[in-house]
Amino acid sequence: MVVTHQPSPINYPPLDGSLFLPELLQFNAQHNPDITYFVYDRPDSDSLVSISHLDFYQACLRAAQEIRPDRAGADGEMVALIANSDTLLYQT
Repeated sequence: MVVTHQPSPINYPPLDGSLFLPELLQFNAQHNPDITYFVYDRPDSDSLVSISHLDFYQACLRAAQEIRPDRAGADGEMVALIANSDTLLYQT
């Protein structure tokens, strides 16, 4: 017997400019949590690793918490990170 995974249908966010990047990530985490966002090779293996919209959003929240714990500091303050990383780490 073959078992297949049927992902949920994709719910597209409004593309009228009403959502900025953080809101787009949140929208997809809420409305498309099991839809794949990234796929990459597992190191030293022939298998692939899939990261869903929900996984990616949660990783972004963790990164934001590390950069600005409990939203400390002034709102609107600019933060820049310079890093040499792969696409997945760069996007997070």
